Amino acid sequence: MPGTIGRSLVDVGSTPQERYSFIVRTQLPFFVVLTVATALFFIIDSESVMYSGYVIGLTIATVATIAGFVVPWERSTRRWSVVVPLLDVAALALIRDPFYATVPAVEILIIFPMLWLAFELRTKVLAIAFASTAVVVCAPYLIAWQWPAGATEWVNAIVLPVSVCTIALAVGLAGDRVHGLRRHANSITVELGDTVSTMRDREAILLALTDTIDAAIVLYDTAGNILIENEAANRLAAKACPPVESPTSVPAVTEPLIFAQDRTTPIEADDTFFRRALRGEVPTGQVHWVGPDGSQTAIVASWRTVSRNDGIAIGTVVVSHNVTELMETIRVRDEFLGTVSHELRTPLTNIMGYLELIDDADPDTSEQLKVVRKNADRLLLVVSNLLTARGMGHSVLLASADLAAVVELAVERSRSPFEQAGVALSYKSSGEVIADIDAAALTQVVDHLLSNALKFSRTGSSVAVEVDSADGVARLSVSDTGFGISPEHQRLVFDRFFRAPSARKHAIPGAGLGLSIVRSLVEEHNGSITLTSELGAGATFTVRLPTASPRPHSA
Repeated sequence: MPGTIGRSLVDVGSTPQERYSFIVRTQLPFFVVLTVATALFFIIDSESVMYSGYVIGLTIATVATIAGFVVPWERSTRRWSVVVPLLDVAALALIRDPFYATVPAVEILIIFPMLWLAFELRTKVLAIAFASTAVVVCAPYLIAWQWPAGATEWVNAIVLPVSVCTIALAVGLAGDRVHGLRRHANSITVELGDTVSTMRDREAILLALTDTIDAAIVLYDTAGNILIENEAANRLAAKACPPVESPTSVPAVTEPLIFAQDRTTPIEADDTFFRRALRGEVPTGQVHWVGPDGSQTAIVASWRTVSRNDGIAIGTVVVSHNVTELMETIRVRDEFLGTVSHELRTPLTNIMGYLELIDDADPDTSEQLKVVRKNADRLLLVVSNLLTARGMGHSVLLASADLAAVVELAVERSRSPFEQAGVALSYKSSGEVIADIDAAALTQVVDHLLSNALKFSRTGSSVAVEVDSADGVARLSVSDTGFGISPEHQRLVFDRFFRAPSARKHAIPGAGLGLSIVRSLVEEHNGSITLTSELGAGATFTVRLPTASPRPHSA
């Protein structure tokens, strides 16, 4: 019935199919009940059914029903949609008279058009409902031009209109509520539509932006499923998992072609950037090679977790940068350095050998030869540093030794240049510090750190060397009160060939290899080196190495 539908004929009115559905649920029940009643009336009193008023009323109801299906009410305004229930009221007024004496309940059919009107017109239907019901109830008295006879007829003439009005009012109020909710729902629908459209526009813009970036960008959800990926990511994935021909129709399944920095060692699935990112590990800047041999791509990945404003994680975005050209440049540079260094080392060694022979043969030239030898030694040291920086120096041979003794000896051997430069050099240790070290390599570490501290110290400043241990860690620190290093340059000091602006400003000699060699040697000892510095207030380099068990003392 209309009160249970929730949408009026005009509101529905976008297609004929919706109009048909509406009429089936509203007008058709009234017409079916009226048709059944007519059949029963014909059995009870066929002469009354043939009464002209009844025939006219039944004809009006039939026309109203057909009109509901045929007339395109959805194209009209709301007021025209109530024509059908009003015609039903007129039909009931004509049909009621011949059967009221035998079947007084026939007038209850007024409830069908009243519910329709109540839902269409809502609270405004009250007057129409009362008038329509009064017409149906009072039609016989108006036709006979007489008053109701007896209390029963008076009660019926009053109670039925009042009851129908009450029901109509209740349905009208409910209709107001439903229509209000519908308007609110429609406004929300419009807003959601605008929001969805805006989100689609933003998604299209985001995809366009990411596709213009050469880096591979992938957004994973918390379960590891891909939410967004750009064209570069698709190309990288195709290179990592190229199609493999299979003798069967089933595609061959192979492991992704992802390799370590040596380009041959496969990377385990759990060690790939994707898995490490989902585990929340910190990016380390490692290089992975992707693809088959001969067409590999070097990538370095970074990632971060994406969270809502309330802190709940949405997923993880992984950005992989193509560093193939950079790695190729580094390879060419290293090969060039290796070639040049070897080509220089051999003639330098011969020169220094002949210098010794000349010195022995002609003592009068010893002073001049010292200058030549000093510069040859310096040039040979630079060549050796180049080879060491390229990774072509000797590998460390770890053995249990007293780190404090090794450092102290290296400090004592370096005192002369400090005294000549007017820089105070001090050494302090907490006693014997046993660690697995390569004494020659650690001596080289101390030499480079002291040389670096001396270069960047003014006359009258000081350099302090300290060795101690705690909690299984041996610590070597070299502190100076020299020029210091700015924060933006501190992360670069361990890079090969890096020269701080202060070195260029004060014309400090060097190739920018010493600290790079220091870091390499420390890492070969399974240790680490850090820097703390403030521009104009000096710097402190701290080396940390794992300690070894103390050596047993002899009896």
